Amino acid sequence: MLVVEDEEGVRKLASEFLESAGYAVLTAKDGAEALAIAEQSDEPVHLLLTDVVMPNMRGPELAKRLKGLRTRLRIVYMSGYLEYNRGNDDFLDEGFFLQKPFSRDTLVLKVGEALRNSSKSRT
Repeated sequence: MLVVEDEEGVRKLASEFLESAGYAVLTAKDGAEALAIAEQSDEPVHLLLTDVVMPNMRGPELAKRLKGLRTRLRIVYMSGYLEYNRGNDDFLDEGFFLQKPFSRDTLVLKVGEALRNSSKSRT
């Protein structure tokens, strides 16, 4: 699993939550670092957990580029800006959405849902 979040505290917390649930986690601070990790890693990346709004490369662009490398990649978008996403949320058709702030249980449930299901969920 690859966690991409520009805020270090959120990235670290999400990683700790997922690792405590038994997931192997790679982390990146931005899209460029995430792409480099995906290109260089021999580890399987089954899921991308990415912030929607990040400097230089937004989460949806990153997801699109990573899907080119890992076609079966599942995607969970996270954002604290729900109102920002309204009306500009076509990218949600390709993944699941997690509202920040989130609890450990909410994160683990959403990731599990994304890994189990091919159907999409907006909430």
